[in-house]
Amino acid sequence: LYCPGFWFYPKNFLKIAKWLKFVIALVLFFVIVIYTGSQVPQFNAPAVEHQMGEEFVIVSQKVNFSVSIVNMSKETTILLNEQERTTEGTFLIVNGFITNKGDAPVALTFEDGIKDTNNKAYSHLGYNFGEGPLQPGVKKSFYYIFELPKDIAGPKLWIKDDITIHNVVLKIN
Repeated sequence: LYCPGFWFYPKNFLKIAKWLKFVIALVLFFVIVIYTGSQVPQFNAPAVEHQMGEEFVIVSQKVNFSVSIVNMSKETTILLNEQERTTEGTFLIVNGFITNKGDAPVALTFEDGIKDTNNKAYSHLGYNFGEGPLQPGVKKSFYYIFELPKDIAGPKLWIKDDITIHNVVLKIN
């Protein structure tokens, strides 16, 4: 149970118990593994920018989906979960279409939100993609509801799929 790093030390100069040599070698091994693991570059998904009305493809669970953000509206009062809600800011309702380009029904799994030019992030209050998984070849409408400040600058809807971050430039009047 000798550790290779201690073979080169004279035994009369460095008297360490075999179990302690093993513990030292084990700690050094984990330090080296952690250090080399921290040096591995992190994967940053590439970002692609789209305009409203432009059709683009997202990948979720290795299945392609065709997506298009067609319009949006601003409201100060909405009905959410059968309750009327008001805001000092604005509710942004983003509407679009999505089509499953695969061969089987699939439930969507991706991240999304809105970022502005100041890199502030906003999550949705609600959304609707319909009930159950998306059937292949069926074009479905969907919507998101966001609560944003009235003076938001340069909002972009972002959707992070399995491969890419898609940014859709939203034009707020």
